[in-house]
Amino acid sequence: MKKARNHQLSLALLCLMGVYVALRNSNGLDGTEFSGGWLTSPLLSITDVGILCFCWL
Repeated sequence: MKKARNHQLSLALLCLMGVYVALRNSNGLDGTEFSGGWLTSPLLSITDVGILCFCWL
């Protein structure tokens, strides 16, 4: 039982680390020329929506 709990805790920590890395990498691009491009602007929006959906589920 304790082994399963440790496994779940490690998976939760890995998920939080993934969210942190995604937020850290995508926040620096807001307000630059990438946010106004015809291709990169939707990609940044998709990244933000994906991070929110990942945290919500």
